[in-house]
Amino acid sequence: MQMKKYVLVLSCLLSLVSCSHRIYREGYSVKKSDYWDCDLPIKASIPTDKMYIPLGQIRFEDCKNSKIKTKEQVLSVIKKEGCAIDAEFAIIESDSLAGGENLCYQCKASYYVEQTKSKSNPDYKSPNTYKTLSPSQFALLSVGLGVSITLLFVFLSFN
Repeated sequence: MQMKKYVLVLSCLLSLVSCSHRIYREGYSVKKSDYWDCDLPIKASIPTDKMYIPLGQIRFEDCKNSKIKTKEQVLSVIKKEGCAIDAEFAIIESDSLAGGENLCYQCKASYYVEQTKSKSNPDYKSPNTYKTLSPSQFALLSVGLGVSITLLFVFLSFN
């Protein structure tokens, strides 16, 4: 019975720690398992040399208790999401620092792809067909699996 209380307290603490940005996606959906690193360029404006079509937008807001607060952290997520939807580049439409003492970077970005490389083109082949786990994704997966197995053994041994 005592162990169940410890597990309950630990679960509550973990749920409080895992706060994140409010991420609003428009025009697409993506899961973190789709993330990969393709070093997506972030440009100041849409190039005029070719025709580009928008794939969607992402907004970062309400980051009061977020672990993602700096511009570099937000740009990393923007790049990973862009890679996941096979974007060719992203453009930051607007950005600001908000939050008083706990400053956090808020922005809105749009993703674009060349019209001939869009998924509506019958010859289109996704560049992430053969994606693999990055070392950090593998480490996180290993830790999560280890914690899950440990908790399973704890529950089974006290029942």
